[in-house]
Amino acid sequence: MKVSPSIIATEFLTLKDTLLELERAGADFIHLDVMDGVFVDNITFGPDIASEIIKNTALPGDTHLMIQNPEKYIGRFLDTGTEYLTFHIEADGDKQKIIDEIKERGRKAGITLNPDTPLCEIEPYLERVDLVLIMTVHPGFYGQKFREDTLEKLRKIKHIRDTKGYRFLIEVDGGINEKTATEVAPFVDIIVSGSFIFKGGSISERISFLKQL
Repeated sequence: MKVSPSIIATEFLTLKDTLLELERAGADFIHLDVMDGVFVDNITFGPDIASEIIKNTALPGDTHLMIQNPEKYIGRFLDTGTEYLTFHIEADGDKQKIIDEIKERGRKAGITLNPDTPLCEIEPYLERVDLVLIMTVHPGFYGQKFREDTLEKLRKIKHIRDTKGYRFLIEVDGGINEKTATEVAPFVDIIVSGSFIFKGGSISERISFLKQL
């Protein structure tokens, strides 16, 4: 299992030290949650801060855009050097154009959907994307409770990928702990975790637990 720690749940004043700790602990990516206060009811940071974070770690960037108009800002976020750039199917804009721009820049394109959005909304893009991110909480704030009803969506997206021969990775984000990580593990390739990794116990031990699933 690959692990993408979500830095929204850590202390930003000591972020550089935390990034080094995550590298040493064996994290596979660094997950950046970008929120605009419009698409979700929270604001985090923009492309300039994202760029500084990515420059200060050897971990590949895994940037999740929770913004209303990703098409307008996609170029600036590609300039950050992130490896994966993921946007929401529920956002505005031409989804195929966004995917094409990401891939034309040599980066990996991801598409995500909220817990109440059916999988059929993203099916037209599955052949082209590199990553599908399934939200198991409503996006905007970390520390929420995992929605058990999303397990069926994870089962279905893996079945679609396996039966149609698609090559995208499946990522899950929201409400991850010892129990829910074990539940989602059969269906996903990457686990995003914030509170579980940063808000109790050893960061190294918790990343190790997730990687061994």
